[in-house]
Amino acid sequence: MEAPDQDEVFVEAQLNQPPSGTFVEIKALIRNRSAFPARSLENARLRYWFNLDAGDSAANLTLSSNYSECGPQSAKPVQASGSLYYAELSCAGQNIHPGGQSQHRRELQFRVSGGTGWSNANDPSFAGLTSTALVKTKAITLHDGGRLIWGNEPTGTPTDTTAPGTLTGRRRPPSPPPAPGSPGRR
Repeated sequence: MEAPDQDEVFVEAQLNQPPSGTFVEIKALIRNRSAFPARSLENARLRYWFNLDAGDSAANLTLSSNYSECGPQSAKPVQASGSLYYAELSCAGQNIHPGGQSQHRRELQFRVSGGTGWSNANDPSFAGLTSTALVKTKAITLHDGGRLIWGNEPTGTPTDTTAPGTLTGRRRPPSPPPAPGSPGRR
């Protein structure tokens, strides 16, 4: 098996709105460019990590999504520990595979809103995002079901280093051999 020379499954993101005191709005892309071997993501889950600031209440947190190539999103922010929370968006049931321009990616646009005391500045997933361009970010994690496959959770959990061929989901079937007499036949 050949070793990959680039990231095969990753997340890119940018701010959809300039930073605000009460919300953050994100455009995120899940990309699957796997090739060693090619494989599908059928239970992808994206997590945007943030902190609940002092004086704010978890009751003020909301998650909304106005655009999702993964279908309607109805998740609520989840407390990971202490003041650390994440918003999880699901692409379960989608077949994200390296089959072409639209098949290898899914776009999700979402907003996490807090109370008047909430600030994006100390949120782990906010770091490095701009409103001018997509950036590859390990601060927004990608999971295949419950398994971390891209990014670093704020707890310091590293990206899963399991060999690429062990991702869950279906592998693409092998290509049929070239027809006799075709240019690819030797």
